[in-house]
Amino acid sequence: MKQIGNLISPTFSKVIVICITCFLYFYYREFLPKLSSKYYSKFSTENSSSFISNIRQYPWAELLYAYQNKKNDTSEFSKLSSILLSQLTPFLITEPNVNTNTSCGPPPFQFPSTLPPCVKLNKPRNIAVLLQHGFDADTLEIHFHELDELVDKFFIIESTLTTYLGASKPLIWESLKKQHRFEKFVPKVVHFVLDDAELLKAKVDVAKVEKGEAQGNIYNIEIIQEQMRWLKFLRWNQVTKLFGSEDLLGFGDVDEIPNRNVIYYLKHCKLFVDPVDIGIWFPYGRIDQAFRTDFPVGRHPFTHGDPTYWTFKTALKYSKKTNHSQPPTRQRGKSRGFAIGGMHMTYYGYLPFRMTKLLTTAEVTKVNVQDIFVDRIRILVKELRLNETLSKSEEIETFKNVERELAKTPMVVMNRIVKLETLKTKAPWEYNMLVKLPWFYDCNRERYPLWEGKHDTRLDH
Repeated sequence: MKQIGNLISPTFSKVIVICITCFLYFYYREFLPKLSSKYYSKFSTENSSSFISNIRQYPWAELLYAYQNKKNDTSEFSKLSSILLSQLTPFLITEPNVNTNTSCGPPPFQFPSTLPPCVKLNKPRNIAVLLQHGFDADTLEIHFHELDELVDKFFIIESTLTTYLGASKPLIWESLKKQHRFEKFVPKVVHFVLDDAELLKAKVDVAKVEKGEAQGNIYNIEIIQEQMRWLKFLRWNQVTKLFGSEDLLGFGDVDEIPNRNVIYYLKHCKLFVDPVDIGIWFPYGRIDQAFRTDFPVGRHPFTHGDPTYWTFKTALKYSKKTNHSQPPTRQRGKSRGFAIGGMHMTYYGYLPFRMTKLLTTAEVTKVNVQDIFVDRIRILVKELRLNETLSKSEEIETFKNVERELAKTPMVVMNRIVKLETLKTKAPWEYNMLVKLPWFYDCNRERYPLWEGKHDTRLDH
């Protein structure tokens, strides 16, 4: 033993450490990419009919490593993200297997009591809603139904790249519009597309910011989307001339759904302020809670101050001040006035959608939220039981476990969550003003069960 101990000198220990370091470097920089490349190719061409079988084939360990190494190289994470997104998309847009409740419809319109008395216009305004669209399918359906009777055109802008690091992504409106649930809305939809050429510089800039090679904004791709949404709308309206100076333009995301009565007021009444932010309830994935947001309106901490509605003339005046470099967009509670009513349907728990949001949103760069990504992927890998052969019933149970875990409210935001029962008891006036479900969702809760923490069965096959 003494002789062996003498062999393990400090010099010898250093040699061992150097050898191990060289091996790890070679493995991760040379061997793993080649191995992974073959695996990615196999994964991307084999599309199992079962969702859970499909995602169990994916190289999750490599994705996690690429994410944690993105400060050095963003391309590998983008490549892996693109492959997974292409695999998730067919499941993401699958229609719910619960039919719509045709016996339940929208309630009659009424002017909100929280707004000034309505001074009616001689002629109602035309309304355009300009939506940034990523992967929302179910939420888009709810949004369309909520505003269909009031809106003249829905402008959907999609990008060929994700807002986070510019990974390639599929366009989904072309598939959605062929589904029965969207047929009635198709005539009202104008589809704008941002392609790789329009986003290339922003993608390069974001990668440099992520790697610490340049100062800048990690949200550059999203900023470009907002600019191009406005410019494309101006070109479209220059030809059609459908919207005039007094008409309304609403700017927001698909999951920022204003209450129809608020938009009814804005359509028919003289405006009390222009633009106007709409403070919407932020339940953070479950309808039994409310989240204290970063962008509230007024003294209403559980509101999210989007979308924002502008008259065309005010939007144009605002844009012309900067030669259209700063477009009118959502103001996030910073406008001079606001209305309250609606629902921020973010953090939707449908599993394919939840997975795309983990991969594609720039919010994963915020303080502490990187931990959410790492934590969620580790949970997913654990629950998938990758080293086991599963029966069909075991696959479904595994799916439920993953669904439940990824739909949970992250621990890092729990100190900002309040249960609605508590809000109703302590601040009933706030509860009554704030908690308004979109009518179509309220009529069809079983169609979107995860908002109530129930299992979605559409992929159980």
